Amino acid sequence: MGTVHVDCSGLKYPLPVLRIAIYVPDMKPGDIMEVNADCDNFDKDLKEWCGHTGKKLISCKNEAGEYKAQIQF
Repeated sequence: MGTVHVDCSGLKYPLPVLRIAIYVPDMKPGDIMEVNADCDNFDKDLKEWCGHTGKKLISCKNEAGEYKAQIQF
């Protein structure tokens, strides 16, 4: 099990989720992806993406305008 860090700072909808999708083929079951993003809709977009793809959204917190999320594959 590994951890991948993805920085989506400065990207606006739909680019943060598209950047996350680029890493999907390299992720193995149980791997964790940690994502930073500052897009206003990131939390909603990420929840929807996880629901459609079957990934587990561990957390998505807004800390002073920057989202920090963890996704389990």
